Amino acid sequence: GGLCPGLNNVIRELVMMLYAYGVKKVYGIKGGFKGVVNPQCWMTLTPENVQDIHLQGGSILVSDRGNPPHPEMAKMLKKKGVRQHFVLGGDGTQKGAHQTYDKMQEIGWECAVVGIPKTIDNDINLLDRSFGFDTAMSEALKAIEVAYVEATCNANCIGLVKLMGRHCGYLTMMSVLAARNVDICLLPEMDINLDKVLDHCVELVSTAG
Repeated sequence: GGLCPGLNNVIRELVMMLYAYGVKKVYGIKGGFKGVVNPQCWMTLTPENVQDIHLQGGSILVSDRGNPPHPEMAKMLKKKGVRQHFVLGGDGTQKGAHQTYDKMQEIGWECAVVGIPKTIDNDINLLDRSFGFDTAMSEALKAIEVAYVEATCNANCIGLVKLMGRHCGYLTMMSVLAARNVDICLLPEMDINLDKVLDHCVELVSTAG
C-alpha cells in the first residue's frame, strides 16, 4: 500500500525480535507483493542494517501496489524456505495475504502468515485503531482548520474538504469530531439527499451573513 510514518519502525522491531527469538535469516521484500516474485527484490535484513532505519522517513522496503498471481507468490515463498510471512498493509493487503496463504496450503507448504494492520481508513475488523490512522487524522484536521478560516473570512464562502475513504468514513467522521467546527459531514455509509444538503448550505451561508 501507501506510505505513512512508522513503517521503518515496524520493520526494525520485527527484525530485532525475530533474531532475538533465534530466527537465523530474515528477508525484506521491496515493492510489496510485486517484489515477492522478483528475486532481485529480496534483501537480507539483520539487526545491524536496520539499527537506525527508524530515523528515516518512508520505507526501506519501498511501497507499491498490485498483485501478482497468488500461486506464483506461494511458490516463491516455498522456494525461499519462508516459514513466517509478515505482511504490512491495509484491508486489501490483508485479503491478498490470506489468498497467498490458501495457495501455500494447496501446494503443501507450511508457512504462518502474519498480518500487521496499516491503513488510514481504520477499516480492519477486531482493531480499535490501525497503524497509520493517527497521522492521517492529524493531517486531515489541519486541512479542515484551514478551510474553516477561509470560509469564515470571505463573503459567501464554503470550505470543502474531501478526505480519503471511498467505502469507509471513519477517518472523516473522527477528523470532523476532532475539529468541532464542521457544519456538514458526508460519509460513504450514509444515504445522501443532495437537495437537502444544498438547501442546508444555503441556510448556513445566509445565517452567517
